[in-house]
Amino acid sequence: MAALTDNKFSPLISYTEKAKARFGASAASVVIIQDNKIITEWYTGEHHFKNGALVVTTDSMFNLYSLRKTYVGLATAIAVVENRVSIDSKVSDVLINLTEYELGNITIRDLATKSGAKYLGSHRIEREKVACDLIKELTGSNIAELITERICRPAELTNTEWVSIPKEKLVCDFQAAVHSRSEFV
Repeated sequence: MAALTDNKFSPLISYTEKAKARFGASAASVVIIQDNKIITEWYTGEHHFKNGALVVTTDSMFNLYSLRKTYVGLATAIAVVENRVSIDSKVSDVLINLTEYELGNITIRDLATKSGAKYLGSHRIEREKVACDLIKELTGSNIAELITERICRPAELTNTEWVSIPKEKLVCDFQAAVHSRSEFV
């Protein structure tokens, strides 16, 4: 565990420790940046609950699920703007392999804003899969490639990425294993 660099954040660290226990998490971390300087950095726990788990360090990577929607929305915006497609276009007009029967009248705006049903059509196609397919169709890149090439590299974000397949530095959780299917890559 890294030492606190600013004790005024002790209540936040304490709260995070309690939340870790309450939610049954194997690890937790807090990093606070102010004026481009890390003023508090704290890690605890291990990458998972199995024997041989790595201890969480500054190199450990955590899934930030709340960012996933932002990344999908950002990738959608890049695809729409660069291809001069109206955000109000029906998705079935762009994805010719999926029919209007399967997709209904769902628009690109509906995908980007997560409006409507989570599953589409009689085959229950997940909305995020449709968004991934749309982005791939319009840009030729999957979301991971697009975010890495257009956002992370230019911003020099070197220890972050869209991870869809568990890897050594990734703090494991059930969701990462479940969503490692290739259609989300």
